Amino acid sequence: MIILKKSIRIIATGFFVIIFIAQVGLFLIFSDMNNSSEVGMSIRGTDIIIFIGDGVAEEELTSVKTYLQNWKGVISIAGVQNETTLLNGSIFHADFLIGDIYNISFFDAIFIPGGEHFQTLISHPMVIDLLQTANTNERVIVGLNEGTLVLAEAGLIDGRKFTTHSSIVTNLTNAGGIYVEGTNVVTDGNIITAKPPNYNELSYAIGNALGYSYSLETDIHFKKEETGWNYSVTIESNDKFIVEEISINLSRVGEGNQKILIQMINLTKDNNGVFSTTLGILPNSEYLIDTRVTSLYGNVEFHPDISRFSIGGN
Repeated sequence: MIILKKSIRIIATGFFVIIFIAQVGLFLIFSDMNNSSEVGMSIRGTDIIIFIGDGVAEEELTSVKTYLQNWKGVISIAGVQNETTLLNGSIFHADFLIGDIYNISFFDAIFIPGGEHFQTLISHPMVIDLLQTANTNERVIVGLNEGTLVLAEAGLIDGRKFTTHSSIVTNLTNAGGIYVEGTNVVTDGNIITAKPPNYNELSYAIGNALGYSYSLETDIHFKKEETGWNYSVTIESNDKFIVEEISINLSRVGEGNQKILIQMINLTKDNNGVFSTTLGILPNSEYLIDTRVTSLYGNVEFHPDISRFSIGGN
């Protein structure tokens, strides 16, 4: 009888242990699901294809590819051959051949990096048709550096604003493009063009075109002190999760609109994800705040629009 009671006690204890472990397991699973739903940009699940051939620039290929993968995009590499020789001589293995693509509309975006491979892509029997079909279906189409020449050959630059490396601007204007000087990345409808080495800015432009929206709200605060007006700034991101650091350059606007740097400041982040700092007592003048944001993904740095404000001293 004693043995029987002891056996029942062991069985019951084991049963409760199993139930406890199962509950903990379910909690961890659901916690992981909740966490994963917050990770990454809203390009999660979008399919992006990259066209490459022998002579593609390694940095232009891998840098943008890494950013988009960090932001949870699904990246496929389509090559002219299975093995592609990069501009630096190393070998890169494509996921599949360009010739194997039977429906380009399965992809949300097409990216063509720069390099000497542009002529090979232009000569390929399918590339131009694929780009034109993708454009008809309003897919996002991206050209970086010499990659813009492939877009021009497909007629996608005609009537569009663009930017690219200075050495090939004439080629694109002859193709009907409208050059935008002094910019790193230009988005005109579903067509994005860029010049190196602004890979992070280009990656954000691709994310924006795929539905990701990023913005900062900058507020300037001030109060009257005995010694003058004490100014502070708060900056809030609409996507707090990806922001790791925010710093600003505070500059004064001088004669001839000249920007005179006063100080560089790292902002402090509070528990609500709002960044702030005290600027202190500022003399009467016009000021610029140039914001630099560092993202959690790929240590991306990008520069949103500059905030401008005036101090009149009253």
